[in-house]
Amino acid sequence: MLAAIVILALGYSHVQQLEAKLDTAKAISADFESASANARASLIKAERDIRAGFVEELTTQAQTKGNEVRGQLLEKLKAEHNELLSLIEAEKAKLQKLHDDNERKKRGLPKLVELDDLKKKYAQISGSSYGHAVTFQTDNGPIVFSHSNISMFFIPSSRELARIRIGKTATTENSELIKTWIVDSREAKKKLGYKLIYKRTKPSDYGEYTEVLMKKGDLYFKTYFQHERVLETYGRHSLQYTYYVETGSSSRLERAKLEQANAALGS
Repeated sequence: MLAAIVILALGYSHVQQLEAKLDTAKAISADFESASANARASLIKAERDIRAGFVEELTTQAQTKGNEVRGQLLEKLKAEHNELLSLIEAEKAKLQKLHDDNERKKRGLPKLVELDDLKKKYAQISGSSYGHAVTFQTDNGPIVFSHSNISMFFIPSSRELARIRIGKTATTENSELIKTWIVDSREAKKKLGYKLIYKRTKPSDYGEYTEVLMKKGDLYFKTYFQHERVLETYGRHSLQYTYYVETGSSSRLERAKLEQANAALGS
């Protein structure tokens, strides 16, 4: 009997141990499942984060590339727009010149000659040969100028003609011929629509000078005539003349002087 009791007791103890081990296994299994679930959740979240970051990076790259393409397209359109505007302005200038030439023809005036036309004309003359560059006919006879009597002043950056001057320094030519040429030049400009701005005569070191300025819009025309008494050998005196006519653009001349001063003296 005692032996049976001992056997039962040992069996019961063994069952309790098995139940305890089973409970431990269940707890471990539950912890494993929980840890596994947490791991799966973390992996899913990490995958989502990676995908989201990848998509965001692709979106950013696409936006950057799109901005570059849009910028390039915009610059191209701007260039085409500016080119079209330039063509339109050129055509408008041609039409305006045709209109002006027609109006001048109706009034018995010669065709319009612009500064750029003068640049071409005198550049060709100065590059062709030596000798007489240009001759003007007056009521007192012809007056002739060589290449050294003609000077042109350009805008340094664009090489546009700002002004052209024709004249001589310390010459002993006939004064009436000089005066006739200067007066004829002013009268021609007057017929072309230039208005008198001023005429002034002032004393110089050994004589006096007369300067006249006429304008038509941005264009100007200036004449200068100076006479001075010069002492020669044996106590004799003679008269010498410095004179010129000058035509140009006020705005171009101002720009040319500014660029010249900036290049020589700094900004």
